[in-house]
Amino acid sequence: MSCPPQRPDGSHSVLVAVTNPILIVEVLSKSTAVRDRVDKFEMYGYLDSLRQYGLVEQERKLVEMYTRNSYDGEWRYSRYTQDDETANFTAVGLSIAIDKIYDGVDFPEGGAGRLLNLRN
Repeated sequence: MSCPPQRPDGSHSVLVAVTNPILIVEVLSKSTAVRDRVDKFEMYGYLDSLRQYGLVEQERKLVEMYTRNSYDGEWRYSRYTQDDETANFTAVGLSIAIDKIYDGVDFPEGGAGRLLNLRN
């Protein structure tokens, strides 16, 4: 998530690439999970603006959040797996229950679920 600068007329600039995100959330797949967890997290760590990095699993209820400590720059890890838990996206002032993130998702035995309503 990024907040593009406003023009004097009140409109926003069109961005081709975000250079100052405060929150990045990746929805993991089997083919990208390792890259998202290791390579991208390492690259994103160099972004001074980034305050949180989230990972959302598709195949099970799991939201992982890395939050940068403003005092020393170290990353704090949080893990959410239960319906009654609330994932805290503090960088943007959002808290959302895990059951809302996975609302409408069926996890068949041994199969993968699909995130349907992540935008709600």
